Amino acid sequence: MMPSADELQVQAEARGAVPEASADFAVQKVRSLLRLAPEPVLLARVKLGMQADPAVERPAVAQANLDLNGRLIRAQATGATMRDAVEHMVDRHGSFSGRTT
Repeated sequence: MMPSADELQVQAEARGAVPEASADFAVQKVRSLLRLAPEPVLLARVKLGMQADPAVERPAVAQANLDLNGRLIRAQATGATMRDAVEHMVDRHGSFSGRTT
């Protein structure tokens, strides 16, 4: 039996100076998307990173990878803050279209 969206463990990974609460926020946002999935979700993973270079305009990077019953979907976005990057990433993932953005 496949775990439900609420039971599925969303893996989170952070690199760099990622704010402490950002991983929890990203997991929560991705979990909310899983409830809309048209197929069983076999894997959900979130990667967050902050670039150390102060000259980078959008240093926050958020990436989500989902396995929808064997169909791999990835979305990635950048932002001035980690929250912005996560929100943009979720917007790109929201359609479950299967396109990489």
